[in-house]
Amino acid sequence: MLALLVTTHLAVAPAAPAVEDPPAIALEVDQVLTGTGESIRGGFLVMRGGKVAAVGAAQAPEGAWVLRFEGATASPALIDPVTGLGSPQDLFETARAFTPEADAAEALNPGHSQFQTAAEAGLGLVGLSPTSNNIVGGRIAAVATRGAGEQAELVGAGPMRLSLIALAFEDTRKPT
Repeated sequence: MLALLVTTHLAVAPAAPAVEDPPAIALEVDQVLTGTGESIRGGFLVMRGGKVAAVGAAQAPEGAWVLRFEGATASPALIDPVTGLGSPQDLFETARAFTPEADAAEALNPGHSQFQTAAEAGLGLVGLSPTSNNIVGGRIAAVATRGAGEQAELVGAGPMRLSLIALAFEDTRKPT
């Protein structure tokens, strides 16, 4: 009898009110990195329901919230902010603990096969970084990976690489 009563009550309960989907969000930027190695000048990265709905759209969907970021680059791809991809040996300085003049962009080998492999795996942007073995290691370089037959592209300078690991303070370094 109790099961019948509960079933009857559910059958006559009012329908839940319809929940309206929030509008899409369209980021308008000067460059869209697609995550497949392609770079689109100008366009929109559109998100709907917390997921990427369009990459490099020519216009925002009707009713979308449009956010304009002048001079910005957007990517739906993964980002690795600190890597030695494509030039690991060129990013090490073993003698000096302070190398603020070092610039990882100078070690960039844009044709290295590791950048293509990274793009194919969904990695769209990396921070080519000096070693963490120095207290002040130098400037990180923002690099867009590229797909088959294309070279990686330097897209800008990143922050200064600072490190507080024990090795950076090793007093047996010559010179210190």
